[in-house]
Amino acid sequence: MTQHYREEIYKRGDAAVVLQRKAYRTNSLSTQVRNAVLDRDGNKCRRCGSTEILEVHHIIPYSRGGKDEVQNLATLCQECHRAATLTRSSSGEVPAYPPGEFEAWLEDDLDICGAKTTKKTLCQNPAGSCPHHE
Repeated sequence: MTQHYREEIYKRGDAAVVLQRKAYRTNSLSTQVRNAVLDRDGNKCRRCGSTEILEVHHIIPYSRGGKDEVQNLATLCQECHRAATLTRSSSGEVPAYPPGEFEAWLEDDLDICGAKTTKKTLCQNPAGSCPHHE
């Protein structure tokens, strides 16, 4: 049997192909820091109040210089945690809120368009002022 892989042909018995992947940082928080954040936030999501499937969110993403420090972390449920990340790319995460606006995002009080731009950032025009709202 012949299998094609990216323009090359490999036949049964050929040496295995090893794909190189960029290391992805996961579960980097110590249990002590994670528990401190959960305790501080009352073991509930700071956005919706859920107590189900809680995760610890980097307010400033690690890929953008954020630290694994309690003041840069917040408890979010899995659904809100997904909503907090606009997109992920090879260069890191893009939050669904502008820098310094995490608290406003928690309260659903951002007065910006918030649509993803072609540069994978947030449109920061005032809400309702962009052509795609018409």
